[in-house]
Amino acid sequence: MRLLHYLEIQNFKRFGDKQRIELDHPAVLIGPNNCGKTTAIQAIALWSQAVKTWLDAKRNSSAKERTATALNRLNIVAVPVQRTRYFWHNTHVRTGSMDIPLLITLGVMHDNKVEP
Repeated sequence: MRLLHYLEIQNFKRFGDKQRIELDHPAVLIGPNNCGKTTAIQAIALWSQAVKTWLDAKRNSSAKERTATALNRLNIVAVPVQRTRYFWHNTHVRTGSMDIPLLITLGVMHDNKVEP
């Protein structure tokens, strides 16, 4: 059963502009050195950790709806980097006073349709 259908990455490590990687079943990442294979796997690991953190916060909350939860360095030990700023494209986390969003979207199967 195919659970993950695609990965979209923006401002994550070597991917600046939005990139979409279609994932088949089974998915195999093949390419030359330094083309982003490990970065794609790290993005999936970071996304997974974010979902787990959000579910834990939602489970322990009395709020009716939880739309966001912050990740800190302790939450992202599954993705080995020396500093969290290395997740951002060219290590730029903001332009002037504007934060640069790091976006990771996975297309997952939910209720028989692919949802971001």
